[in-house]
Amino acid sequence: MIASLWRTVSSPRRTFEQQQAHEPALLTSSLQMLASGVIGIVVFALAFARLTNSSLLPVVALSLVLGVTNLLIIWALGGLTLIRPANLDLRAWDIAAQSWLPLGFIAVALLPVVFFFPLPAMLVGVLGAQVWHLLMIYSAMQVYAPDRLFFTTVLYVLIVQLLPVIMFSGIFMLFVRS
Repeated sequence: MIASLWRTVSSPRRTFEQQQAHEPALLTSSLQMLASGVIGIVVFALAFARLTNSSLLPVVALSLVLGVTNLLIIWALGGLTLIRPANLDLRAWDIAAQSWLPLGFIAVALLPVVFFFPLPAMLVGVLGAQVWHLLMIYSAMQVYAPDRLFFTTVLYVLIVQLLPVIMFSGIFMLFVRS
């Protein structure tokens, strides 16, 4: 299974081309996304606990609740964003789920670094996961919507990546001002 996941994240375009002939495996890709997300969230929580010298168990528990909730919302939003401009059906949520698989690989790769350099590991992990995630989306759109590649990818970035950041920033500013 790990070899299959690695093939997906290391050569996404080829993987999406092979999957094009088959029905979407929504349950499988969703479970893989959740597993990858949990691994990423736990490693991120470990880095945060090391950085702040906090107790590990409460940080991991809160991170899992908030992180998995966030991942599910972003996955649903990503599928909804891809379904119309790319003319996809359930495949939109399949692509959105598979695009988060690099998160687990990045987290495992950074695990040794977390113990010695938690802040750089967190920054590299978050930025690396976002970039790799967008490369997965771009690769999928090359296969499924090549004529709308730029529009669909930019729309995805605006709605799925930037909109939550803007909303969170606005909420944060309300709390800071009050």
